[in-house]
Amino acid sequence: ASLSQWLATEKPEGTVLFIDPDCVFRAPITQEVKEGHPASQNWIDYHPNVTYFPPDKGPAFGLMERFCKKNIDLVQGVMIPTLIHTNDLQRILPRWLEVTGQIRHGARNRHGKPLWESDMFGYIIAAAEHGLVHDLADLGICTNWLPTDVPNAPMIHYCQSITSREGETIWNKKTYQPWDKVADPIRAQHDYGRDMLQLLNRFIETQELVCAVDSCHKN
Repeated sequence: ASLSQWLATEKPEGTVLFIDPDCVFRAPITQEVKEGHPASQNWIDYHPNVTYFPPDKGPAFGLMERFCKKNIDLVQGVMIPTLIHTNDLQRILPRWLEVTGQIRHGARNRHGKPLWESDMFGYIIAAAEHGLVHDLADLGICTNWLPTDVPNAPMIHYCQSITSREGETIWNKKTYQPWDKVADPIRAQHDYGRDMLQLLNRFIETQELVCAVDSCHKN
């Protein structure tokens, strides 16, 4: 809904980059897309045949078959980061909002909980119903994927833990205390993990320097 308001009030025109709050830039994303040709990260572990239980916990229904009203053959397993033209965004937003609410209200996972991915499923359904086919692009890597899944990804999506070479969790967004230094980046199992920890430590060091300078000025 906030995106609809933004489009209506600011009237932007051109390419929009969708990311989640738990994303960090590793390199610039300069790619632009034309109307009708969005580009998106392949959802590596997306399973189109996964079934979910409705609220009454009756027989399972296929999520796409249940909520996608047309063009189900165009449904793609894509996710953030996504690049989309503002005109396409304007077209799909009402349906995206609607179907996200429908999935959130009308589908449950196997533990009886609402689907936290409801907006992700809502997006790919709305895009398919409006005939949008995404170009698959290497835009962002999740921290439970292999580096070879998205080589040299410009964004790191730190949705899962960063692990050591021994499989030990050395950093997780859910337990991290803001401004604390993190593990030595060299301990991370994968290159994106090392980059993530290095970026975080660098930012903390910068903030410490800013605070120290500010304190000196006050004194």
